[in-house]
Amino acid sequence: MAIRGAAVEGCGCFPTGGPWPGLVIAGASRAAFLLPGIEVDTEWASRPLVVIDVETTGLDPRADRIVELGIARIEGQTIVARQAWLVQPGIAVPAEALEVHGLTDGELATAPPFGQIIAEFLPHLAGAIPVAYNAEFDRTFLREEFRRAGAAVPDALRSETEWLDP
Repeated sequence: MAIRGAAVEGCGCFPTGGPWPGLVIAGASRAAFLLPGIEVDTEWASRPLVVIDVETTGLDPRADRIVELGIARIEGQTIVARQAWLVQPGIAVPAEALEVHGLTDGELATAPPFGQIIAEFLPHLAGAIPVAYNAEFDRTFLREEFRRAGAAVPDALRSETEWLDP
């Protein structure tokens, strides 16, 4: 993974493990106006970013659930935090999803439900521009999990908040 020429270790969030392409300025500029704590006058590449990846039981956010959530928080072109959580989805993992991420019902049996990881996850979003491949997929699943848990949906997950999607 490289950011503006600075080499950093891969975060392990992305299933491909491949390099992360450059970010686009337009998305970061719009996101700055929509998220509290992000200063508009700061150069976009200097703003905190939180790279997000989810693995799920399927493609329908209303019926399917998150089984893994991974983040990497980047500040000043340095990864300052990495976290991954296995999540007990409360439903069986279909064979099609198992082929994508390899997480079995047995591996997830002792994982906490999504509601129990919210308190650990929220600080990583604070003041950072969200980044994800296929961003709308990840955001929609996260938003649904917050709602299912009866938790307030954070600003970063609102539909009007721009995410960077490299």
